[in-house]
Amino acid sequence: VRVFNLITVGSQHQGVYGFPFCAGEHFFCDMFRRILSFGAYFSLIQNHFVQAEYWHDPLHESVYLENCVFLPDLNQEVEVKEEYKKRLSELSNLVMVKFLRDHMVQPAETEWFGFYKENQSREVYSLFESQLYQKDLLGLKVLNDTGRLHLLSCDSGHLQLSLDWFTVYIL
Repeated sequence: VRVFNLITVGSQHQGVYGFPFCAGEHFFCDMFRRILSFGAYFSLIQNHFVQAEYWHDPLHESVYLENCVFLPDLNQEVEVKEEYKKRLSELSNLVMVKFLRDHMVQPAETEWFGFYKENQSREVYSLFESQLYQKDLLGLKVLNDTGRLHLLSCDSGHLQLSLDWFTVYIL
């Protein structure tokens, strides 16, 4: 099946590392992150809870790469599969919507393929600073260079877009 246009809305392209509505450096938020990191990469959890497949612990990158069954493969972080890049590069348009006041997805930059810099959870890198983009592992650079990558932002919380916004920017 050929896909011509792909629109992602608040998607966690690089995964998540946080508990909803618990952002920043706070004792309880950090505790929740540690608890989630402890269990998220167990095989039983990875194979039965889709949310665990999106857990990306920047403090334990090697554990994520070795044990997460979905994102490292999809994002070409372990093994490069040319078919993935070919398929994404063939899109007529890739539209990614990021919510500027998102408290569900952390970091919100993941909605545009950004994420926390390795070994910490404060500073983030953008799509354009990522190895995924710079090495063009998925075809995102090709899409951008040819005007087919569109980064949209919505000034609201996660998935809180109005019909007017959707009509103006998506349709």
